[in-house]
Amino acid sequence: MISTYIPDYKANLKEKYILKNSQSLILSSEERAWFKQHGTIRIGFMDKMVPFISTGPDGHARGMFKDLINYGFKKFNLNVPVTYVPYQDMQQLINDLQEHKIDAAIPIYDTQWEAENKHILLTPNVVRMKMYVLSRNGAPLNQDTLFAVVKSLPPQERYIRQFFPGHKIKYFESPEALIEAVKNGDAGAAVVDPYFISLYIQNSDLQVTSLEDSEDLTIAVNPDNHPLFLTMSRMGELWGDSNIADSLLKHTDEAFTPGFAYYVQHNYGKVIVIAIIGTGVLTALVGTIIFRNRQKEAAERMASIDFLTGLPNRRAYEEKLLEEEHVHSEQFAVAVFDINGLKKANDTLGHVAGDELIKTMAKFLMNLKDESKEKLPFFQGYRVGGDEFVALMQVDDRQRLLLHQSLLDQMNNWKGALNPCISVSVGVSSRSEFPDSSSNELVRIADNRMYQDKLNYYRSAEEKK
Repeated sequence: MISTYIPDYKANLKEKYILKNSQSLILSSEERAWFKQHGTIRIGFMDKMVPFISTGPDGHARGMFKDLINYGFKKFNLNVPVTYVPYQDMQQLINDLQEHKIDAAIPIYDTQWEAENKHILLTPNVVRMKMYVLSRNGAPLNQDTLFAVVKSLPPQERYIRQFFPGHKIKYFESPEALIEAVKNGDAGAAVVDPYFISLYIQNSDLQVTSLEDSEDLTIAVNPDNHPLFLTMSRMGELWGDSNIADSLLKHTDEAFTPGFAYYVQHNYGKVIVIAIIGTGVLTALVGTIIFRNRQKEAAERMASIDFLTGLPNRRAYEEKLLEEEHVHSEQFAVAVFDINGLKKANDTLGHVAGDELIKTMAKFLMNLKDESKEKLPFFQGYRVGGDEFVALMQVDDRQRLLLHQSLLDQMNNWKGALNPCISVSVGVSSRSEFPDSSSNELVRIADNRMYQDKLNYYRSAEEKK
């Protein structure tokens, strides 16, 4: 109700309590005194949640969240010891956080409302995961479908109870046991994240179906540890999406070290061919190398995808832009997009409505790619920020105008479940217009034009009032 009558309420709270000094690396004297007096920071974590956090072969915690916290403490020049405590049960983790047995907990999937009821504080979202349903090929989901859940992976159960209410759940001790259960029919389906797929479901005949919704991962802090909360709240923004993606890729790759027996099981025919032309030792070596490379390629693809929309992310965009800098195509063009009114949709209708606009814009770009597949040398859309999208393409002026008109037609014909319409500000630049410009200069020009288009949009909206 507050957000309905005061649209900027949540944004103002975030600005006041979390993001006011998000770019500052300076802690106040009171905050530093708190860390010095408090001493060792104890962080509880849900174990076996690769690549986010888990216990490594050396018995120590490793994963993206640990990399994030190490980075943050170093940036803030905090020389306090940090210890990590593994948990197998989410409720026990939360209980110990409430009782001050630990100072923070990772990763947490609660909403702000749930966190308030539990009397814990949640930092801003660190990473968002797109979710998938895992099932046997040709096996449809219905009300009788039994879902499999790994005991140590709480987001699976949470997601099922929220989006598949009424379905029965069966618990398994490990991801491998869950996969085997779905394969042999002991369970009908499971909800998994893309890293679970990358680690455990390569070369499988199981069916993986993308779901519309996603899960947010964040850090929970005891409210009595407010200086710790403020410090951790800044870490994700300071580290950036690109470093988070790189860390996830690294730990995904580290966690999967398949033996030769696994490779033989999934690539029997190829192993036989290799065995014919070489020795057993050579077979093992070549087979393992081939599989390892494929696994790394799969992890690379995962780290380059935006999990909310399915579009390539900023990491993939920057790589393509760098590649284009070397090619310097004469038909290269850039279009920069920014959704109008996203903040208002989030504040008045909720973040689900905001996500609807973001997913819709991504769908528009995917449609443009499908339309141009046979006609253009290259067209690809990217999600590079919250409501920021970029399309890189090789087109002539006529083709570019046709794509622009197709986008306008899609927007004019769209009506959402939560939003009555969608409006997007656009800025375009091309090498045909600026032949001597670099790729980065074209992006800058397109970005400036987009902001001018957005300014015109809000001026027009104000005049209509």
